Amino acid sequence: MKKISLVIVLVFCFGISAFTQTSGVTKGITVVPKFALKWSYFKTKLGVLKGELPIDKKTDGKLSVNGENNWETLPIFPGFDGNPEGLYARVQKRDYSRPSIVSYKIDAIDRKKETTEVKLSKSNDRIVDLKVIFNLTGEDFEKSFQEVFFVGSLEEFGKSEYFINVVLSRLLKGSKLETISKESKVELMKNIGNDVNALKIYKQKLYLGSTFLDTVEYNSNNVNESERVVRTIQKSLSEIKKKSKVVAAISEIDGIKIEATLRFRNFLAKPFVDDTFADYDSFEFYVPMDALKLFVEAEITDQELIDKSVVLLNGNRVRVNLSQFSN
Repeated sequence: MKKISLVIVLVFCFGISAFTQTSGVTKGITVVPKFALKWSYFKTKLGVLKGELPIDKKTDGKLSVNGENNWETLPIFPGFDGNPEGLYARVQKRDYSRPSIVSYKIDAIDRKKETTEVKLSKSNDRIVDLKVIFNLTGEDFEKSFQEVFFVGSLEEFGKSEYFINVVLSRLLKGSKLETISKESKVELMKNIGNDVNALKIYKQKLYLGSTFLDTVEYNSNNVNESERVVRTIQKSLSEIKKKSKVVAAISEIDGIKIEATLRFRNFLAKPFVDDTFADYDSFEFYVPMDALKLFVEAEITDQELIDKSVVLLNGNRVRVNLSQFSN
């Protein structure tokens, strides 16, 4: 009986040992890149962005990503910066209208003799098919993977020491919050629900970002660019008032940024229902705190709020006159 018990204990201990040595990088987990992705990394195939990134360890022990040594920057996937002509380019402009931190799911891990290939797929509405090829195996691969990727969701990433100490410091660089304490950074993230994509820096000021989902597809024959902007602003005013209650409690925030992707096409020239035949504009509306407070307290009009704010369309500042398109 004692021998049997001893065998059971040994088997149990061995099982624990084997379990603890199991790879931490496995199929199905969610990860966030710690490096900045670039459009040049990808090629479009049948509407999907496909890319292969080699990860190498140099003689000094440091890693390079796609041959780049200085990969430790803001981990942002940029907004679409290519020519918007063509079917796939229009889709990319729609889905990548603005930069953000993104997450991916590991679809497969292929452990070869001298390399380890990790296949990643979209996790938050991203049309990306990415293969990361580590010229490393075993423990070297495990360690290197967690050096260039955060293992966890975007929410977990926003709460992580790495995000607070490294990413947030880079994000706030140049703003008045650059030197705030770690405790203040933690409190800031807590106040915005650890939404890593909500913080927006514009001209050294920090804005709380909010994406306005406009489901309308405008007929460019009847509604021109200026009117599309006006209509979007008018529809976003209720969201601005709602967000004002949030930012009022966060002293570090300088204002609110409303983002939207505006869809339009010539219905006579492109009478298709499929939205891939549409064109897209990237809309940004920066509202400073002083103007926001006056607007919420009914001290200024809608037009005065706009005049005190910044409106960008595809990165270019535009003037907005509400009375020009009043109903």
